[in-house]
Amino acid sequence: MAIYEELGIKPIINASATLTKLGGSRIPGEVLEAMRAAAGSFVDLPLFQTRVGDRIAELTRNDAAFVSSGAAAGIVLAVATLMAAPNDPDPMAYPMLKGIARNEAIVFASQRNGYDFAILQTGASIVECDDTLASFEASITGRTACLVWFAGALAVKSPPIGDVIAIAKKHRVPVL
Repeated sequence: MAIYEELGIKPIINASATLTKLGGSRIPGEVLEAMRAAAGSFVDLPLFQTRVGDRIAELTRNDAAFVSSGAAAGIVLAVATLMAAPNDPDPMAYPMLKGIARNEAIVFASQRNGYDFAILQTGASIVECDDTLASFEASITGRTACLVWFAGALAVKSPPIGDVIAIAKKHRVPVL
């Protein structure tokens, strides 16, 4: 691509997965066309974000959805939201929430990675548990806001997600 050559950057063959640091993913032509069409108008972006989230939630059969600028931003928003609920602090307090009772995010030891910093950006503390169900359950306290689960290669040593969700539900801990 000429733009990369002008900057002296060689394209990379991504043999891993969708990685933000490698450009995320290539965009299909029909998506680029939709982006071009949308770029021709001004709209109420908060309303647009709400409507898009509602539609994605409907399509994916989820309670809610939110489009973020990338994985790290999504983690920051989700963890901050789970920490705040039901306290609903002033939105201007985000992302560094102070004085929140539920300010811990549990992460399995084998799943620790560079996205830990997104969790920490919220003001949350990371509670690392061993890769066992017993360790996960023992890590749950009144300060637990959520469990952050990193799927794929990072989850290989962790217990099955279905078993993790069952324990989390028993303790009313959201799984992100």
